[in-house]
Amino acid sequence: MEIAKHGLIGDLQTAALVAVDGAIDFLCLPEFDSPTVFARLLDAEHGGAFTITPAMGEPRAEQRYVRDTNVLVTRFVGDEAELEVVDFMPVDRAPGPSRIVRHLRMLRGRTRARVVCAPRFDYARETHRVEVDEGMALFTSTGGARLGLTSGAPLAVMEHDVVAELDLVPGDRVSFVLEHIDASCKSAKRLHRPRRPMDGRVVARALRQTIVFWRRWIGKTRHQGEWRGALRRSALALKLLHSRRTGAIIAAPTFGLPEQIGGPRNWDFRYSWIRDASFTTYALLRLGKKEEAKAFTRWLVSRCEEADTPGALQSLYGIDGRRDLIEVTLEHFEGYRQSRPVRIGNAAYDQLQLDIYGELIDALYVRDEHAAPTSRAVWHRIVEIANWVC
Repeated sequence: MEIAKHGLIGDLQTAALVAVDGAIDFLCLPEFDSPTVFARLLDAEHGGAFTITPAMGEPRAEQRYVRDTNVLVTRFVGDEAELEVVDFMPVDRAPGPSRIVRHLRMLRGRTRARVVCAPRFDYARETHRVEVDEGMALFTSTGGARLGLTSGAPLAVMEHDVVAELDLVPGDRVSFVLEHIDASCKSAKRLHRPRRPMDGRVVARALRQTIVFWRRWIGKTRHQGEWRGALRRSALALKLLHSRRTGAIIAAPTFGLPEQIGGPRNWDFRYSWIRDASFTTYALLRLGKKEEAKAFTRWLVSRCEEADTPGALQSLYGIDGRRDLIEVTLEHFEGYRQSRPVRIGNAAYDQLQLDIYGELIDALYVRDEHAAPTSRAVWHRIVEIANWVC
């Protein structure tokens, strides 16, 4: 599926790409820069996906966002039937295991839908086992990663995947909730289950809360000019790149996508570049979004403090601030439209890129101007950096 035919959903911890054909074909868990569980985008056969396929022949498929949110609606329209899939990731008050909610709504006619959840853990390098019990499927990889899938629909195991076959009539509502199970969570250790399954009422409440969260966030933007709609949509996309756990802002939620189809320049951008994140911070501040700028500059100051000398500052870091992002090639992936090699990690972490110092100081200046004054300690660090660059 072409990259342009995707929507993006996220919960400020990770993000998923949803293709217009109803497949989630890219997802990393538990963080943006963690291994994939779905990567059909990079390998149709081996990557793994979470698909919803209505039996409508060749329906017209279209995507849109619920206004002023990152709640995505994919609609399948056929001659005799119409099905809507609402995809979102709840943003809880405190960071916790990520969940994807896929809510099917039958609008018109009758159809049969096939739902297949086919994770492939650790960039499809690990195998897994699957168990189904009492409306929940539990996927456990050989490396210990776990996913839980719950639904009111009957779930069946098909080899290493879970399948549901649904006969839908107008008014039917069916939800599927995929959750990363955190091994450090006491309840997960005790029950080997995700949190309390989300029934119809809980899903409806989570959807309302997610819509309210995004509308409250975007509602505080300042711009009211001619391009207000486009700016708000862009701001919502940029916000999805922000890690609320660490404050880092990633360059993109993906890796392995080529600069040119069939070419070798297929880099991993799931990290925080000082350059890109500084520009993102500047854009959000111009729209009146101060909290993201404060969080990112705190993260940035920590990277400066960790450096032995001003010249030891890297051009990019992991979301948690880790320095070594050793580049590895995933030889078993065919690549997006056969664009190889598919890389994870990024060797640019070891390059000297002098432009980052200007962007770093610009980010701190904009924060000082619009969000919060620069502390004496940070100012001394800026002087050190400026003298080193000179």
